[in-house]
Amino acid sequence: MKKIAIIVLAALAILGAGIFVLQKTTSNDSTVKEPATTGKGTESTSSEDMEPQYTIGFSCADMSDPYYIALEASIRMSAKENGIRLLTRDARSDLKRQMRQIGKFADRGVDVAMIAPVAREGIEEQLQELKAAGIPIIMVGSRIIDMSLVSCYVGADRLTAGSLCGSNLKQRTPEGGNVLIVECGSSLAAAESITGFETMIAGSGYTVSDRRDCADSYAQTRNYVLKAFDKDRSIMAVMCATDHMALGAVAAVKEFNAARPGEAVRPLIYSVGGYPEIKKLLTEEDSLMTATVTTSPLAAGQDAVLNAVALMTGEEAEEEVLERPFLVDRHNIELYGTDGWQ
Repeated sequence: MKKIAIIVLAALAILGAGIFVLQKTTSNDSTVKEPATTGKGTESTSSEDMEPQYTIGFSCADMSDPYYIALEASIRMSAKENGIRLLTRDARSDLKRQMRQIGKFADRGVDVAMIAPVAREGIEEQLQELKAAGIPIIMVGSRIIDMSLVSCYVGADRLTAGSLCGSNLKQRTPEGGNVLIVECGSSLAAAESITGFETMIAGSGYTVSDRRDCADSYAQTRNYVLKAFDKDRSIMAVMCATDHMALGAVAAVKEFNAARPGEAVRPLIYSVGGYPEIKKLLTEEDSLMTATVTTSPLAAGQDAVLNAVALMTGEEAEEEVLERPFLVDRHNIELYGTDGWQ
């Protein structure tokens, strides 16, 4: 999933040629192929002959994650189109690293700080310093607990995303049953997905037989789901807060069934993200993946820059921009494609 070497080589080739494009798929779908990115610690401007008037500083949670790669590329292209310099910093899922990055934005002369947070809390002091320096803050992808420090939030409607998973489950299994929940407590966006799911299935005959915070870890999810089925083979659905953890759940079920063919299980597996890798699984015959709900890093990046422009030019930015999610399963995958993002 994390093809860092390939991404970096592609990015350098594109940067050297001076070309940066978002390519639409050639199939009749609504996806856009994952765009190239110049990566962490880079800058871009709209033209070599134009001196940018404004600068956006972007601290990204983890540039090895496909979602954030696409998000950064979308922000970069939109900034370039608007004649804005972009400074991208990769936090590498390290809260302390992100704290340092944000703390240096004022010295770098940024006009707007754009942040995809590593965790729901821990950067408040740095945000307060930015605010005191008159630098507005846009949070992208996930909220933090203290949103009073933020001028604008842009991200997917995660409550609706989780609700779509729950609604699909109810349609497929109206009789109810035991459900396993895999959470990621460090992210408020992931928590909202689970809340939306649980709200939708409440009072409909479903029982959450067990749940665990697997910290968006493939390995932790795989181990947890494998042990869960060792204890309880009546689990009929697994709800994962992220696609990354869903991949671990799929691997666990495959491993369980290979070891115990006479006791094979086939739970419905749901997640939120819309990663191309997950969508490819949906096209496989007899796939264990049931559905994912797409989020749109491309639209989020564009909307984040639009609001940054408003803030930098003295106009009023939107307090919250929620991108509409869509449920994708094997029945409608042709509408969305498998090699890109919505």
